[in-house]
Amino acid sequence: MPPAPFSMTLEPRGEALPALLDSVEAWAEKAGLAPSVAGRLGLVVEELAANVVSHGAAGDGGASRLTVTLVLAAGTVRLLVEDDGRPFDPLSVPAPDLDAPLESRPVGGLGLHLARRLTRSLSYGRQEGRNRVMAELGAA
Repeated sequence: MPPAPFSMTLEPRGEALPALLDSVEAWAEKAGLAPSVAGRLGLVVEELAANVVSHGAAGDGGASRLTVTLVLAAGTVRLLVEDDGRPFDPLSVPAPDLDAPLESRPVGGLGLHLARRLTRSLSYGRQEGRNRVMAELGAA
């Protein structure tokens, strides 16, 4: 029997992320995910949530709420990260040029690249005034 879905809503502040990540880790353990899968899941949640904290919560129209939802079904972990900030599709940001010399690369952009690499799928949508980033990871 799969575990109950996980959902946590928090203010998009850096100091809130450790509690989120601890809760995701506890859910992954309860779900019986292999340590490698739980580790990938934790990294993806951290990167997507940190993007909201760093970029989506600032200024007028910034996010005031961040919700992370996890569901395990049919060998797949489905992740949804939602915020109520300004419309922004993080997947529209070009992939970093990993062949460029380090000193010529802009700061940032590697977290989303990492999330793309660690998931089966990653997509964005805007629904009911909320940014929604959806990801799927293999549970095995």
